[in-house]
Amino acid sequence: MHLYAITDRRLLPGPHESGKLSAAERDGLVGLAGEWAAMGVEFVQLREKDLAAPELRVLVEEVVAAIRERGSGSGPRLLLNAGAPDAWELSRMRGVAGLHLPGKWKAEQVGWARICGMVSVGCHSVGEVAVARVAGADI
Repeated sequence: MHLYAITDRRLLPGPHESGKLSAAERDGLVGLAGEWAAMGVEFVQLREKDLAAPELRVLVEEVVAAIRERGSGSGPRLLLNAGAPDAWELSRMRGVAGLHLPGKWKAEQVGWARICGMVSVGCHSVGEVAVARVAGADI
């Protein structure tokens, strides 16, 4: 069993404008990532799927720094939600372990995502878990 945390800035203080990241939301997400790293969380999924690539890139850089600063050892592995714009490209950034494929993924996508590193997939049934395992998903 793995300890896997998923971000959602709508649960934090801030204006929650679609496609935009306020300073309060950014600070909240970075703070949470650091807290999770200190607590021993193994995986952090950055699930801010509506952010534009430039905002997501800055957020990834700051989350990676918080994980490194607060985590013991290597800290949690950071996964980007593949539904975010440019997530596949951003997953190659230093400190990003790979991608999370959200629900409705196809088995061949697991292989495509493998070029980005680790692959996690959203599963909502035992059958989907079996398909994910056969397709080569890591978690």
